[in-house]
Amino acid sequence: MSKRDSRRRDRPRKQRPEARSGKSDTAVIPSDADEKEKATATWFDRVMERATHPGYLTYALVFGVVLVAWKWPFAAVDPTSVHGTMRNVVPWIIAGVAALCFSTLTALLYSLALAGSSEAVKKFAAAVLNRAGIGAVLGALVSIRVAPALLGKPNDGPDTTFADYLSNAGNIVTMFTFIFIATTWLYSLIALGSATAASVRRVQWLQQFSDSLVVQRVVPTAIMSGINLSAFFLAKIVYFEIHRL
Repeated sequence: MSKRDSRRRDRPRKQRPEARSGKSDTAVIPSDADEKEKATATWFDRVMERATHPGYLTYALVFGVVLVAWKWPFAAVDPTSVHGTMRNVVPWIIAGVAALCFSTLTALLYSLALAGSSEAVKKFAAAVLNRAGIGAVLGALVSIRVAPALLGKPNDGPDTTFADYLSNAGNIVTMFTFIFIATTWLYSLIALGSATAASVRRVQWLQQFSDSLVVQRVVPTAIMSGINLSAFFLAKIVYFEIHRL
């Protein structure tokens, strides 16, 4: 054997990059379950993105309320002080907002209890908080706008002290916050369904049922029906109490 052959044999062989890294050339093919979960997550992201940013109807509603506050500032402070034909409509509006707000917040509470660490529940909570923040900012803007009318000498009401004005401003902010929270009611069932599926995936022997119709639709619908029933009785009480004023 020549010296050249011995040197070639003793020289360390270079490994391929795949061999050094421990990776193979085989591509990982996603399963049908992964594709379905990814598609569901993408759809939910689009829905929650829409929930986070209010639509034109919501802003039109707020613009209408701002106009009412501009023309009738005391109606923005105390809607029950409205007279005429609108007096019969105000209790329905207040009762409806109270019911939708109660239902939305209760659904959020159930979702946090079932799967608080779930990404879907976090996005729904962020959407509710975002709407509530927008309502609080607009309520503060309206309360500043009606300040001259409330602190001056109005023609249709008594004079208001500064302490009473601050109390009225807080009431306006709260009212707008409730109105905007109520606008996320349509997304409650979707978030509750995602939270139910996420809670079922936590249990190992129930993971196979996480994508079933019962978990995705039946159970959330039953829970939401119970929540809405409680909200209906609440709205009924609110309506009759305001109607008596």
